Parts: sequence; structure tokens; C-alpha cells
Amino acid sequence: MAETVGFTNIHLGCGEKRLPGFINVDARESACTDLVCDITDIPFGNSTVDLFYMCHSLEHIPMHGVQVLLRKLHSMLKPNGQIYISVPDFAVLASLYLSRRAPLSSIVRAIHGGQEYPGNTHYMSYDIELLTAILSGSGFSGIKRYTPNDFLPDGFSDTSTYRIGGKAISLNICASK
Repeated sequence: MAETVGFTNIHLGCGEKRLPGFINVDARESACTDLVCDITDIPFGNSTVDLFYMCHSLEHIPMHGVQVLLRKLHSMLKPNGQIYISVPDFAVLASLYLSRRAPLSSIVRAIHGGQEYPGNTHYMSYDIELLTAILSGSGFSGIKRYTPNDFLPDGFSDTSTYRIGGKAISLNICASK
């Protein structure tokens, strides 16, 4: 992905991953964070953002707040703006467990979060049908899967490409305003 000078790209829930060309936002301060705030309370106005990227952060939002957040992000996007979301794919994780390709101990963090600090708990699980319905109900269109290596800059990696038992465990979806 090329640098986007003059564009407002927001990386929500950046954690310890600084994404070049983005304003990196997280609730916890780190060397990678440009803006420290809860991702449900980001200070951007309507139609001011070109692109949002959320990698393994949407599942940290309580169930009743997910659509509220996505509607808010939709309103912040400029016309034709995009959102890229990566979440643990419950269908893949369940398949790994039920096929005995991965024990529960190897997938439990992807399902429930690491829980080693406040805020690192997963409130929601997603599959393609549920996430598509929530995005559609929040006003997004053109909803489709994306390949992280086609979106992320060369040399950048995060949990969107994480594998367990040789299987990619992330559901990577993009959508447009």
C-alpha cells in the first residue's frame, strides 16, 4: 500500500503495531500510538476520514456497542471511504477444534482474548454472515473479503495473517461508504 499524504487514514486498536501513513489509535499508550483514546470515542468529525483499519479490535467491543460504533465510523468516512476489518473467524476456529487439528488451548486466546490487561477481552465472535449483516445494517456496501498482503505495506505483519494449525484464522472484510 502506498503512502497516502493528504489523506486521513486511521488504524484503530493499533496496539504495538505502527502502520505507516496512518494515525495509530489505541486505548493504551505505546511507542506506536499517535492518539490514546477508546476507539468508541475517537475525535474525528463527519466525512473527515478516508480509511479505517481495525485488526483484531472489533471483537473487544461489547455486543450492544458494535453497530453503534460502526454507524459512527460510517458517518466519519468521506464519500467512497473504506473500512478494513480483521477479526478472529469463529467458523475457522470451531472447525480447527472440532476436526481436532487444534486443541482448545491453542485457540482460546483467539476466541476470548488474552485477558492479560483490562480491555483485552473478546465480547463478540464473528463469522462472514454475521459481520456482513452488521456492516450492511450500519450503512456499508460493497462488503467483501480482502487479502491482508494486498492491503498492508510490504514488511508489515499483524494478526490479520495469523495461523493456527497451518490455517489462517482471521476473517478479513472490507466495505465502502
